[in-house]
Amino acid sequence: MRAMRFVSQHLRHLILFLTILPLQVFATAQVPDVLLYQGEEYALFEEPLEDYFKIFGNSPDNILKPVHSANWRGYQATWEIKNGKLLLIKLQREEVKVTAPGEFDFHTKDITISDIISNKTLPVFAEWYSGTLILPQGKKLQYIHMPYASIYEREILLEIEKGILAKSAMHDNTKDEKLLFSSYTDRKWVGLARNTVLDSVDWIDARLLVDKENKLSRLAGKYVKKRETFKTRGIFFDYQNQKRLDIEETVKTPSIEIPIYKFPDDILICPIGKTCQDKNFNVISEGKPVEIEACWMENKKEGRAGVQVIAIRQLKLGETMHSANFPAEFIMLKKIKN
Repeated sequence: MRAMRFVSQHLRHLILFLTILPLQVFATAQVPDVLLYQGEEYALFEEPLEDYFKIFGNSPDNILKPVHSANWRGYQATWEIKNGKLLLIKLQREEVKVTAPGEFDFHTKDITISDIISNKTLPVFAEWYSGTLILPQGKKLQYIHMPYASIYEREILLEIEKGILAKSAMHDNTKDEKLLFSSYTDRKWVGLARNTVLDSVDWIDARLLVDKENKLSRLAGKYVKKRETFKTRGIFFDYQNQKRLDIEETVKTPSIEIPIYKFPDDILICPIGKTCQDKNFNVISEGKPVEIEACWMENKKEGRAGVQVIAIRQLKLGETMHSANFPAEFIMLKKIKN
């Protein structure tokens, strides 16, 4: 499955980053490397040269200097699969020149490969690299403002072992129901778990409770009418003392939010980017996935329904915010509505 394959390939870049910062941290889509494969040129959603730097030492900062946030690595590499081998055939860096106040001229300049990899000339056989090269194809289904995270209709997947092409496959994302109905944040959170997490089934996918206008669904109406409590999951935020539960958009579903009007007094909210401990309080980190037990309530001032949280807990790594049955339930809900 594409999502898990992508997670395993990029986990080493994300695990420390995501455990320190909130999952919805602002980042920037990156200018990709280029790969020549079977006579075609593709954007490459992977960075084989970064593996070289991790194995043999950090990149030379005096040569590879980023000039804008869309290319933090400071270079763009061109690769080729030739005779079954992954070859580095060109390396360029971007340079910027101020031409007038507020005006800049960006241009590329070739890098001498021996300044980066000692005693080598182009092409360089990437024998240090093992992993999956992802080549996006077709229409962009969803733009995600994170490095190499946007979803396209199809992907060519090239399995590389010590620089040698071991296997190739085509993945059709338009038929990958789990990917189409899952959010970027949830895929990363689930993928950070080292082992499979056995999850409970006593909670409701939040996307079944409110619609794209953040109005209550028929299912939510039943809980309102019966004054029953329910459990659901999402990302917890507390901005200027206005608490809410968020679910990001997916290819198939819009983003939603559920206002939280009442909150337990014995919970310590840990601000984004900080680590908190308190023996007298349960600690919930803002910007991280949670599960709440709640009941619906009206807020006349806000003019919309929200929830009173009775209990809240931080999700464990590997616990999903998206119910496995959600795609079928969502499609059924749309049919009933129409």
